[in-house]
Amino acid sequence: MNNFDSLLRIVTGEAKRAGLPVSDRTEPHVVVNKRAKCRFGLCRKTADGFRIELSDRLLDAPEVSVRQTLAHELIHTCPGAFDHGELFRSYAVRMNELYGYNISRTSSAGDMGVSDREDSARFIIRCTKCGALIYRMRMCGLISNMDQCRCGRCGGSLELIKGSLDPLQPREAKYILACRKCGMQYARNRYCRSVQHPSEFRCSSCGGRLIRIK
Repeated sequence: MNNFDSLLRIVTGEAKRAGLPVSDRTEPHVVVNKRAKCRFGLCRKTADGFRIELSDRLLDAPEVSVRQTLAHELIHTCPGAFDHGELFRSYAVRMNELYGYNISRTSSAGDMGVSDREDSARFIIRCTKCGALIYRMRMCGLISNMDQCRCGRCGGSLELIKGSLDPLQPREAKYILACRKCGMQYARNRYCRSVQHPSEFRCSSCGGRLIRIK
């Protein structure tokens, strides 16, 4: 079983040797997320810095997959790289070249060496070029803006092969979050952390900050 905390220390050292300005205020303990269905890693902003979460699916995954995911999330702690913009991509390329990783915006279960969850995923996206599959449990920016996104592996265009593009109607949701930058809305039916502290979260489409409007 992988020791996430130990691997985080190793990858942090690699990132610093590569010259990446990773934050010194990242919590040393990696939170094991048992609820994540399709996402392997997550970097959260906290009052004191950053917290990294990894899916419990990675506990028995190949070590390189865990280190690659930790490197991905650590890049988000660099100033100006909390989204997947140009700066994030440049840091990812540097880590990939130095350590043989394959850091990209998204990764499939096959890429990570773990069993997929095709049956439980509400949405399945396929690359029209290489056939890579991406699984999502909820509507997100990748799905709603699919024509603007590309495969993280080969750059091919994406298509939805499972699920509907019809968004949840705001009137059906108890809570609504909106991006200050692009206006994209996120419907929530329970009082979760993103509803309680929306400013800690970023828009999955453009990286803008969220506010609660309902």
